[in-house]
Amino acid sequence: MRRRRARGGGRRREAGFALLIVLWSLAALSLLATQITGEGRAGVREAASLSDSAVLEAGADGAVHAALFHLISNSRDHWAPDGQVHPVRLPGGVVDVALFDEAGKLDVNEAAPAVLRALFQGLGADAQAAETAAESISDWHSPSDIALPMGGKAPRYRSEGRRYGPPGQPLETLDELKLVRGMTPALFARVLPYLTMHLEQMPERALAAPVVVAALDQAMRTDKVPIAEPDARGPAVVRIVAVARGAGGAAFTRRALVRLDGSLIGSPWRYRILAWGSGEDAAGLLF
Repeated sequence: MRRRRARGGGRRREAGFALLIVLWSLAALSLLATQITGEGRAGVREAASLSDSAVLEAGADGAVHAALFHLISNSRDHWAPDGQVHPVRLPGGVVDVALFDEAGKLDVNEAAPAVLRALFQGLGADAQAAETAAESISDWHSPSDIALPMGGKAPRYRSEGRRYGPPGQPLETLDELKLVRGMTPALFARVLPYLTMHLEQMPERALAAPVVVAALDQAMRTDKVPIAEPDARGPAVVRIVAVARGAGGAAFTRRALVRLDGSLIGSPWRYRILAWGSGEDAAGLLF
């Protein structure tokens, strides 16, 4: 009798251990299933987000090319580079695109040091800092080996511990200004809205900011710098900004800088995309 009871108790204990193992296994499988399901849902969400981003990017790119078409159109569909926002509809979203004329800005590769110095001073730089930055910019793109008094060529850069020097060629992006002697981050941020590239002539006063007009006048008055009037038949540089927004609140920004060879009136229309970027990479793309 006692042996039967002992055997019965042993079987009950074994059954209890088996039940615990089964319950533990079920709990582990449930946890694993939950993790797999969660990862699957996260993957689906990530894939959907990437798909939405790709749609917005394609929409913004298409809007830039649509803006170019309207810019060079001689019909009533013409869009002027006046900053007006033009909505372009997308499936499930919209792109707001605007065009801006760069004719009121200073071409950094064309502006005389006296003009740049006056601009920097007008933006709050002291006389020495303004002179250093202005002459260093001129030395940066000048092919001459002779440095201006406050500027610098390769030997001066090396003496200051820099492993690079002026290339003696026009700047390719405004971001290059960060490498120039005397160009501090604060000055760069202040001056960026007033500079452009590829314009190859002086700014149009009617489109220029007051600080730019004042710099031109000061350079002419104080330094006797001749300021030629811009040629309306010359190239035009236009900045295009397209912001695509989806239904879920996602957004993508495309920025482009375009040069049109010839005036904005008439034909033939020939243009080149000078810079192409996205998001907040404004400095390198002249925005």
